[in-house]
Amino acid sequence: MPEFDVKKFGAVGDGVADDWAAFDAAIKAASPNADGGATGVIANPFGGKVKVPVGRYYLSKPLDIVREIVLEGVSGAGREAPGSVLLFDANKVGIFVHRYNTAPLEDPLVPGGKFRQGRGDFSVIRDVSLQAKERAAGTARVATAHAIHMHARALIENCFIKNFAGNGIHMDTDETV
Repeated sequence: MPEFDVKKFGAVGDGVADDWAAFDAAIKAASPNADGGATGVIANPFGGKVKVPVGRYYLSKPLDIVREIVLEGVSGAGREAPGSVLLFDANKVGIFVHRYNTAPLEDPLVPGGKFRQGRGDFSVIRDVSLQAKERAAGTARVATAHAIHMHARALIENCFIKNFAGNGIHMDTDETV
């Protein structure tokens, strides 16, 4: 399985710099190429592993998993242990795992992709800590701000979740996303 280290895509991991673009690029690089592009050659038919080294990674937007991948941090990501920490803004979803009918309409992995192609089924999220920043005083709680919002089947293993206003892991088949 090919590996894609988020630091090689520009992630800093200091808890301050916004590492979302680096994570997004690594996830897209690790995602299976569904159509083979112009050449018809499928470079990565099964998906790869997005490696998250030890660090605190601030992510200003949710991560969208629209293809089968493995998102793997470094074990020890519990409470205050050193490990791979994904830090999200308060009252926002951390990670969406999409099915074909819930993926963003504009699929960046399909040239001109104005149709839903996502299949995050069988993805794996392992050995990461997902944490939301504290809400500002007086800020209302957003009950749909889940750490992981699953529309597809996925394996969640050895993850620590803290401070999200919604559920830690929320599963549904809502097609309105």
